[in-house]
This record gives sequence, structure tokens and C-alpha cells, in this order.
Amino acid sequence: MPEFLQEIEIFRGLSASVFQYMAAAVEEVALPADTYLFREGDAADALFIIRAGSVRVIQQRLHMGGPMVGMHVAAGAVVGEMAVLGGSSRA
Repeated sequence: MPEFLQEIEIFRGLSASVFQYMAAAVEEVALPADTYLFREGDAADALFIIRAGSVRVIQQRLHMGGPMVGMHVAAGAVVGEMAVLGGSSRA
């Protein structure tokens, strides 16, 4: 896992001790297709690094007829970090 994390931009430039601290906090999980990582308004208690596959960002647009795929996020991307770092709920 540490080798994979070294390739992720937010981990680059960290001192060895900070990197080791962060890497120790990482929990690897595998989710089946069509599982939600989080929903708008959820507490921001984690960020996610897409290691394999991709994630669809679906925006609820009830006034426009229902959900709409906003974008696809590919492997290697970090998701949910802004809410975690900003201490806010999920957007």
C-alpha cells in the first residue's frame, strides 16, 4: 500500500514521518458496483482514493427530472478531500 500512496499527489512532498503517519491511517476497502461512497450532506469523516475502477458522481437534480451523472472519476483520483480538509459536510 505505501508504494501506491507515494504515487498520489496529495502525499507527495510529505516528510517521511508524516507520510508514515498518514499511510498507517489508510484503510483499504473494496466496494461492489453501484455502492454509494457518500451522499450530499453526510459528515466528512474520510477521503477516498480510487485504486481501481472508477466512480460516478451523481448529482440529485429533482427539479430537472431526477439524478444526473456529473462526471466519472478514474483510478488514482482522490475523492471527498475538500470536505474533510475544510471540516464541512459533503457537497
